Amino acid sequence: MKKKIALLLAGLSIVSGTALGASFKLTDEIKINDETNYRSDERTKTEWTIAKGEYKADNGLKLKFDVDRDDINYDASGYEDHEGWDTYFAAYYPLASVELGGLTFKNEIGAEMYYDQEDSYDKNGSDQTEKEETELGLALKTKTKLNDTTTWSTKLWARNIDYEKGTTDEDEVLYGIETSMGMDFNRNWSAEVEVDGFWGGYSDSANTFAGDGIDSFNYEVFAYLDYAQDLYKTDNFKLFFSTEFAMEFYAQGDDYKDAEEDYSEYYIQPGLGFKYGVTESVALHGWTGYKVLGETANGDGTVDDNNEWESVVGFKVAM
Repeated sequence: MKKKIALLLAGLSIVSGTALGASFKLTDEIKINDETNYRSDERTKTEWTIAKGEYKADNGLKLKFDVDRDDINYDASGYEDHEGWDTYFAAYYPLASVELGGLTFKNEIGAEMYYDQEDSYDKNGSDQTEKEETELGLALKTKTKLNDTTTWSTKLWARNIDYEKGTTDEDEVLYGIETSMGMDFNRNWSAEVEVDGFWGGYSDSANTFAGDGIDSFNYEVFAYLDYAQDLYKTDNFKLFFSTEFAMEFYAQGDDYKDAEEDYSEYYIQPGLGFKYGVTESVALHGWTGYKVLGETANGDGTVDDNNEWESVVGFKVAM
């Protein structure tokens, strides 16, 4: 596992080192979710985004990366702690645009790699169990502006997935589609709707990975309405208020191991944030907000409270 992570970080350093020839964007930030208000195990989650961004060459080639370090901590009542890596790398190249129905569809093709790794420990730091999942595949993207305020995009993908946990080592192929529509109504209001789906998955309670061997379509639906208003602003500093109205729905196919555990989440999340420009290329940012009126509707008909604090702090580089 350490060798794989070293190779991923080495690839990122190569991208960073060559970024001066074209355009380069990078974000580093830490996000903390405090779920102690509604979880009996009093869980907190920390996600450190070590490097997320994009390098775009003059010929249109895009190299994308997202390297995250995850850590989930529980209270002292015997629950496990979890920590691991959540990474993504991709290379995309533009294809010819297509004119259809008065719209211009911009297309690109790419290769993607996902690598997820997780270690689990008991409260004494023993009984470690490691899980690894590596996804390699191809994707085709298209994007168009429907009007002055609305953008539509979709991605078709196919991936070979290798799943390892304990004595389990499965290798299968999955196929999926991701579609989103973004709307910028004015300087304060915006919205996004996304529908993602894929065929295949984990087929039983033993977490056996069945891939395309099961007749199962799994999908997710997300809808967000966002409001932002500047409270104080100077040439290089901004303090703002924001609110997000959200709906998230997760549905597993009939053959999926969690088919009886479909669920949806609803919440309103107001918060305060800031942005500070250190130089023309470097900016600091931070945000904290609390989910209110949050609910999780479970597949068995029960409803849980999911109100929680979320805080983010980090910096961005753009050259």
